Amino acid sequence: MSFGNIIDRPKADALIPAEGAAQIVTAATQASAALALCKRATMSAKVYTQPVLSALPDAFWVAEGGIKQTSSAAWDGVDLVAEEIAVIVPVEDAVLADASFNLWQELREPLGERFGQKIDQAVFGGVDKPASWPEAIIPGATAAGNVYVSAATPAEGGVYGDLEATLELVEADGFDATGWAASRDLRGLIRKARSATGDLLGEGSTSTAWDLPIKYAVSGSIPAPSLAIAGDWSCAVLGIRQDLTMQVFTEGVITDAAGAVIRNLMMQDESALRVTMRVGFAVANPTNVTKPTGGYPFAVLQGAGVPGAAAAERRTRKD
Repeated sequence: MSFGNIIDRPKADALIPAEGAAQIVTAATQASAALALCKRATMSAKVYTQPVLSALPDAFWVAEGGIKQTSSAAWDGVDLVAEEIAVIVPVEDAVLADASFNLWQELREPLGERFGQKIDQAVFGGVDKPASWPEAIIPGATAAGNVYVSAATPAEGGVYGDLEATLELVEADGFDATGWAASRDLRGLIRKARSATGDLLGEGSTSTAWDLPIKYAVSGSIPAPSLAIAGDWSCAVLGIRQDLTMQVFTEGVITDAAGAVIRNLMMQDESALRVTMRVGFAVANPTNVTKPTGGYPFAVLQGAGVPGAAAAERRTRKD
């Protein structure tokens, strides 16, 4: 953990322009595959409950003169718990007049990308995930057996064959995929995809696969060896308790984890930019007629060469 970092030569009046908050939210949304793909929910409290169908109703044929039977359904609640992402960027006031560039313009996109990356890392791979959040998507798909290890040859469509096989895992569990979250490594594989006769597959487009949009996550957000996640993204719910907000402080202290004062803004002639956001996440896994005993709405494509993955075990979904 770090508490002593500081930017030495900023321009104070450029830190928070009137349109700054909207711009950084846009940057975070553009950088985050999860924010772009997942269903959004506005949270009015720290905990938001999403109802999910857990038991299906039934229907019955009625013989002539017979009576109609009854059925019921049941719902469980999936809880989204809002947790905070934040950063403080301290600035020395003594050099404000010497700044030769607009610091806010320089930091806007990196801050947005970093917030987006933190969300993607937690949602997809569970990296640095808040303890109150449920299992991330890749571990959840792995536990459900919905993993396909890249194996297709050019005669089988190359990476397009791998993506098709991944879609089949989602469909076998009763869900229709609505899009892909992908590592940037997938782009090169799509561009290189050729048929057995050397013909270019997919016309080189890297924005869709099997007519489903691909959203590429910031580098490192989808941990190797995973390449792509297919699924019904309406089942992945991101709750926004507090949109990204920014404040500039000219007074106050910054301490370390033990409470020791590291910076005193008033005494050291410094300002500090504080950026915060509160987000919740959960996967809703409704019962469906294809898999009434329980499926999972996502599947993962992994790269080849995964230790212990035998060719006969390419499809690892549990029956």
